[in-house]
Amino acid sequence: MEQTIFVIRPSIRPVITLYIITLLVLVFFVFLMFASQNINFLFFGILFQFITIDKHLGRNFTIYTLTTENIKIRAGIIGKTQIMIPLAKVQNVAFNYSIIQRLYGIGNLLIESASDQGAIPFTNIEKPEEYSKKILDATKNYQKNNSQP
Repeated sequence: MEQTIFVIRPSIRPVITLYIITLLVLVFFVFLMFASQNINFLFFGILFQFITIDKHLGRNFTIYTLTTENIKIRAGIIGKTQIMIPLAKVQNVAFNYSIIQRLYGIGNLLIESASDQGAIPFTNIEKPEEYSKKILDATKNYQKNNSQP
């Protein structure tokens, strides 16, 4: 019977920073609007807010799941995409950090499988090292429990 080992989402930390930047940009455009008596500046600030909301919703509708049999990635707000990788097909698990991600304490996890898709990323997750170990452990357990003598 398939059991869930973990369910995670991308980190909220970059989105919070984007909201702070958006607030500052909005205040700047409101100031420009009052200084120039031109309402068009407000529209630019609101447009920037929509970009931030899109990133936030994208984060909220992305779910990474590890079970005792599969790795599942589910994403999408209106249209849904799901990638399912059987643990038997996992070949390698790696993680990396960009400079900005290191500042946030987040990183990317890359799962390589025996398929044409290449490496499947878990992007902007907290503690990618811990989750890579959990995936490798689950893969070893799966192979041990399902090996033919």
